[in-house]
Amino acid sequence: MAKVIARLEMDLAPSVHAKALTQLANKPELLKSNYEHWDQVRYFDFMHRKHREIYDLLHATPNGGARSDKVGFDMKAEGQKKGYPDATLDAARGIYHGLRLELKYGKGKPSPEQLEWQRRLREQGYCAEIVIGWEMMVKLTLRYWLLEAGQSITDI
Repeated sequence: MAKVIARLEMDLAPSVHAKALTQLANKPELLKSNYEHWDQVRYFDFMHRKHREIYDLLHATPNGGARSDKVGFDMKAEGQKKGYPDATLDAARGIYHGLRLELKYGKGKPSPEQLEWQRRLREQGYCAEIVIGWEMMVKLTLRYWLLEAGQSITDI
């Protein structure tokens, strides 16, 4: 019973994503030049609220953003690699081992390192895609989640 109550309390508490979006609503200037960040926050917020079973298997890779030289060095020393996709869904579906998504905003283009990661991951059996905006990110995630054994993302 205690576990059920703890889960209910966790479910009812606002997520970090919702808190961040409240900050954005109160201070819209935060959006300026930070569109991909806020699209990713919206994506994780939506998945948290509407698809918890998927959300629980999702995580983000913090590759972008300005950092001090020391933090950048430490992250590389810990194994961070330039160009790795923004979001990972660790759930095998269809013919894939998992889903990797690189988020872009507007007319943003993937870097050569991002394209190379897409290629490598596909060769290893992952569904790796570049998406424009958080809505496309959600749509592709849900399409992926519904894949049946033997299906590819292009089959549906």
